[in-house]
Amino acid sequence: MDWNRTTSLITGASSGIGLEFARELAARGSRVVLVARDETKLRSLAAELVAQGAVEPVVIPMDLSREESIAALKRETDARDLRIDALINNAGFSNHGAIAEIPSEDQSRLIRLNVLAMAGLVREYLPGMIERHRGTIVNLGSIVSFHPLPTQAAYAASKAFVLSYTESLWQETRGTGVEVLALCPGVTSTDFYKTLGKEVILPKRTPRMVVVTALRALESDKMTVVDGWLNALQSRWFPRIVARRMFMRLAGAIMGRMYR
Repeated sequence: MDWNRTTSLITGASSGIGLEFARELAARGSRVVLVARDETKLRSLAAELVAQGAVEPVVIPMDLSREESIAALKRETDARDLRIDALINNAGFSNHGAIAEIPSEDQSRLIRLNVLAMAGLVREYLPGMIERHRGTIVNLGSIVSFHPLPTQAAYAASKAFVLSYTESLWQETRGTGVEVLALCPGVTSTDFYKTLGKEVILPKRTPRMVVVTALRALESDKMTVVDGWLNALQSRWFPRIVARRMFMRLAGAIMGRMYR
């Protein structure tokens, strides 16, 4: 896509990968629609982008884990006469702990944000893209989209949904002018682990690296991309060569040691 004079809606835009997408797409000439819960951070980012010469961003503070939020966001963008050319479904979070111990509402909120909000926004904005024969959708999966993960079971399952849904969407949109990508980062230096309440003792990629990977993959019309060759090896190939029961035992042991 030629990003100049487009409008890009980015969820989870207040930090991390979403923030980096906003910076990069704004630098390429796209008007960015910034969506996240923290209005102060969104307005600070908008001011930064304007100072760098970007088109005036649109700030829409919203908690996408609320059931009514998807329809509300669509009404808001329609009311502002915003034609969404690109949708970056970045918002998401994880919880940590055994399934029996995680509060029911915490699990439900995760599913609403990671799964229902992602799919709901695609359903709202995809028809317009198809009608205009132009559009880009990037859905944030993870390296755990490819396998289960003990103590982060709901998160891994939600990202498996993102991967399957996005790959089906990629095929359904062939010939429509709409680009679709499942972006699967590994451990990345964002607020993800702060929200999780844990710190990982593994090397981290940067949000900038992840965004560069995504944009290159879009240029190559890839269906799915894993950021970083080591992440690709660990997520795509290792689960295939190890028996599933053995893999789950290894995953359980690793999860017990990777956080501090």
